[in-house]
This record gives sequence, structure tokens and C-alpha cells, in this order.
Amino acid sequence: MTNVDLEMIQVHEIIEKMSALIEKKKGNYNQGGKNNNNYKSGISMYPKKKKKACQKCRSKKNLMVHHKDGNRKNNNSSNLETLCWSCHERSTRRK
Repeated sequence: MTNVDLEMIQVHEIIEKMSALIEKKKGNYNQGGKNNNNYKSGISMYPKKKKKACQKCRSKKNLMVHHKDGNRKNNNSSNLETLCWSCHERSTRRK
């Protein structure tokens, strides 16, 4: 084999390793518990707090849990409310 052939084999091996790492990272995206990218304390109030409708406009589409005080680490039940995407945008818009 020539030096060019050996370099091509090395490049191919690097590409395979990088692809495997990317796929592994994709596989862990948005999983439950500690594998979740938003995992903070291990006890998430989101599923318990999330209602079936927006607490401001009563929409049932594009619901998310909003932190009233803006602190994403404060997951106390009193700090969380269910908002649709539009109401959430209005609530968090910078002034």
C-alpha cells in the first residue's frame, strides 16, 4: 500500500468514529430521567403540573410549562404554570 492509501484508511476510520459518536448523542436526546437534556434535580414537576389547557387563554395546542419567576431551576409547584406557546412568548418577551 502507498502512503496515500494508508491516509485514506485513517480518514475513513476517523469518519466512522465521529459518525458513531454523533449517532450516540442523537440517541440520548430528550429521553426521560437523567438522560434528558433538561434534567436538573431528578424530580421533575413538569408532568405533574402540566394541565390539559393553557391557564391564560384555554388553548389546548402547543402546551408547555412556564416558570413564573424565570428561574428554570425553581421547580416548585407554585412557580409553574401551563401556557400555550403564544402565551409563553408573551410572558417571557424581553422588555
